[in-house]
Amino acid sequence: MCRSGLLLLALLAPLRAQQHGEGEDPFRLSDAPIPLTQSMPARPIPPLEWGEPFKGTGPIRPGYRLPSGAVWQPQFILFGAARFGLLSSETAQGRVDEWANRLDVFGNLQLTGSERIVVGLRNLDQAGTFSGYVFNSEVPSLDEGNQDGLNADLQTLFFEGDFGELFPNLSPRDFRPTDWGFALGRQNLFFQEGLLVDDVVDGIGITRNSLQPKGTSNLRLTFFYGWGNIDRPASGSAENLLAVFSSMDTKRVTYDCDLTFTQGKNGQTDQWGFGLSATRRFIGWNSSARLLLSKQEDDSAGGLALHEASRTLHHSEDLLYFNVYWAWNTFRTSSLGAGRGGPLKRVGISFAGAGLGHYGSALSSSAQDTFGFAAGRQWFLAGTRRQFIGEAAARFADSELNKDAYAATGRYQMALGRRYILAGEASVIYTEGAEQMEVNGRVEGQVRF
Repeated sequence: MCRSGLLLLALLAPLRAQQHGEGEDPFRLSDAPIPLTQSMPARPIPPLEWGEPFKGTGPIRPGYRLPSGAVWQPQFILFGAARFGLLSSETAQGRVDEWANRLDVFGNLQLTGSERIVVGLRNLDQAGTFSGYVFNSEVPSLDEGNQDGLNADLQTLFFEGDFGELFPNLSPRDFRPTDWGFALGRQNLFFQEGLLVDDVVDGIGITRNSLQPKGTSNLRLTFFYGWGNIDRPASGSAENLLAVFSSMDTKRVTYDCDLTFTQGKNGQTDQWGFGLSATRRFIGWNSSARLLLSKQEDDSAGGLALHEASRTLHHSEDLLYFNVYWAWNTFRTSSLGAGRGGPLKRVGISFAGAGLGHYGSALSSSAQDTFGFAAGRQWFLAGTRRQFIGEAAARFADSELNKDAYAATGRYQMALGRRYILAGEASVIYTEGAEQMEVNGRVEGQVRF
């Protein structure tokens, strides 16, 4: 070390000794914990927790060491959301006015940073029936009066982890390729933003992450096999689902490429599905382009092309967006759970349902010989505790099977306290040839716990 460096250490030594106390190493970090800044908000406390406090501070317990070398630090939390609202909308079969309720409850047993067991229930709705009351129904299959969707069915139950973290003794220095992720059980699948697969499926997935082909920073490959609870609303239930999902990051673009095959049950037709997307920043805009294809044995191939563009306005947090799509023939989602909307739900809020009761989208979300757009702006108010979205959208017929339709939709929501949300939405819809415009509306309360 140079002479000036030795002189500097000599000058700092008394000061460090004063800070750490006589007899302590002046260059050793102190054992005294330093509290977080007082401006930090209080942690959200789940209704039920066991083990390490959720988002807590302080010393971490040593945990339990398994014979495989893994160290488990069990932590259990209960969380979920309750939704309830008044809804009035025009469905494909007629208008429905109702009071509907939904309750999603999850239990998460976290064993390590990568291993956990998750169980989930939806106690107030099943098979499209939401607990509540129907005031008016023009749908022949829906009776007016009380609706009972109470159930105790398991909606989610899976275990996920990483093989290398479960058996670290197989590679003590982490040089062997043991890092294979997996998930087994009834789990949520959501790929191509829910346009290709959006369902809760019984199955097993194996994932290889952190691959780095030349010119990329990461490549993820997932192989999935599903054997139960596979829903295809337009084509009947399926017996098996085979899929390969991949995601690749390059310097400027993230690519997702997915391939699926669903085998029909009880004579139902088989179906192939394909999705390709590219997401990037382009001249200040967020850009996401998607191409999706589906093919059934007894039908011609259908496709959906979608481009989403958005940007944050200067000197604000407000968001401006413009999305366009084109669907030819009939594109069908490979697996789509009840109440999760249709293939066009990403185009805009005018194409998306509420996932509550029978509230339908202002414009049809079916992807059959149609093209259109949605343009809107999202305003953030009172910081980020309130927001309003205003949108104009159109759906144009590309065949005699459909009619042109237009919609203007507004959605407002605000936070009340730390766990409550009040939301309202209204749409004005005009369909070519209709005698008058239609109005959909809902008021909804949410409790997050």
